[in-house]
Amino acid sequence: MQAAIQRVRGGERACKNPNLAAQVNTSIAGPLKGLKLKVNSVEMQSLIMYIVVIETVTAKHVP
Repeated sequence: MQAAIQRVRGGERACKNPNLAAQVNTSIAGPLKGLKLKVNSVEMQSLIMYIVVIETVTAKHVP
C-alpha cells in the first residue's frame, strides 16, 4: 500500500510540473524509442489530460 501512495504522490508532482510535456517526450523518445510529439499537438494534450485525470481519480481512492 505504501508503494501505491508513493506513486500517487509522485504523480501529483508530475501533474503540477510545468515541464510535463518534456517529461512525456523524454519517456516516448527514450525507453519507448518513439518519436517525440509536438508540445501543442492534440496527441500531447490528450496524454497530459489523461495523466491529470488518472492522478485525480487515483488520489481520491488512496487513503
